[in-house]
Amino acid sequence: MGDYETEISLKTTRSKELEQQLGASEARLQKVTAENHDLTQKQSQIIQKKDALQDAFAREREEHVVSKRELADVKGALRTYQKFSVKMDDLYLPKLTSKLEGLWEGLIELVGRFIGHDLQPAILQGDWTVLNKIDIFKPPMTLPKSNSITAKRVRVALVVRVVSMLIDRFIFRPNYLLLEEGSEMRDVLFDQAMADEKKERHLRGILLSMFADDQEKTINGHISSIMEDVLREKNVQVLLEMDRLEDFSGQLQKLVVEFSKEWKAIQRARQKIEPDFSTSPSNSQIWYILDEHSTSPGNGDRSSTTLDTSNIEGKVVVIPPMYLLKQGQEPEPITHGYIFEKAHIDAAAEEVRRTTPSAPIPQTSLNRHRSRSHRTSAVDGVSRRVKAGSFLS
Repeated sequence: MGDYETEISLKTTRSKELEQQLGASEARLQKVTAENHDLTQKQSQIIQKKDALQDAFAREREEHVVSKRELADVKGALRTYQKFSVKMDDLYLPKLTSKLEGLWEGLIELVGRFIGHDLQPAILQGDWTVLNKIDIFKPPMTLPKSNSITAKRVRVALVVRVVSMLIDRFIFRPNYLLLEEGSEMRDVLFDQAMADEKKERHLRGILLSMFADDQEKTINGHISSIMEDVLREKNVQVLLEMDRLEDFSGQLQKLVVEFSKEWKAIQRARQKIEPDFSTSPSNSQIWYILDEHSTSPGNGDRSSTTLDTSNIEGKVVVIPPMYLLKQGQEPEPITHGYIFEKAHIDAAAEEVRRTTPSAPIPQTSLNRHRSRSHRTSAVDGVSRRVKAGSFLS
């Protein structure tokens, strides 16, 4: 009996242990089932995210294809529009200014060498009527027919001014579309540069691209016109010995061609650069004085001084400075201009009165240099042109 009870007790204990193990297994099963449910939900969420990403990627790929097609269309259109304009480059201004000033110095040296010396009696006795009608000095004056220092100075200043005006008139244009002289196009682009540099540059580039071959031919014609105008229409040839005329003409033409090459680069520059024969309002403007060195071949010295607007009264600008135009700002001088002192003009007039008291003062002007308008720009009150001095033509 005792063994039976012991057996019953052991079985009871064993049954409880199994029951506990079963409960633990059920608990683990429930936990695993719950975890599996969570994993299933996470798996479902991941699948949904994957599907969403795949859809987004597909849309992005379609949009990318469309964007690439649109970009190709835009590039094609841009290439087409670029053909409507010449390429505009940035100029290195120090190199440009050095080159331009060297060319002006070359002109002064050339004129001084051929005209700023003692002229032969036959030349001094020649017909200078046309020269005396060139309206540069105010009031117009008769040139002294002598070999005095004063007479040489005036002759050199006259010829340098004539050549520089013709270069400005024929070469320093924004383009060569118009054969006839006219400042309208130049004035419009000047005003536009002061109002909006980018728009002016775009318009200038388009105009330069139009009839490009014809424009190249036109500039060659303009160079010939300058030579014809200097030597014959203004009759500078009467100041040259016959055996030196061809030499002077050849050297002058080379200079004009060099000016045209430099100006071609300026036409195609991102910067806007313009010459101006009027005086600068800037007190820091440096003016070179056309003086003794211009009548002394081989003399490299150059007179220069700082002149403000008030001090330049009565002086003649024989070579214009170059100005850098910037939107809403006063034009900035980047090269020096050359002036001729009024004292030399007065001295020449006095010499003429002293030697030929009854010599008439000519009134007819052959100066066809364009007269620029002095309108006021609408941008911040910036002056259209810097104010001209009293003795400037």
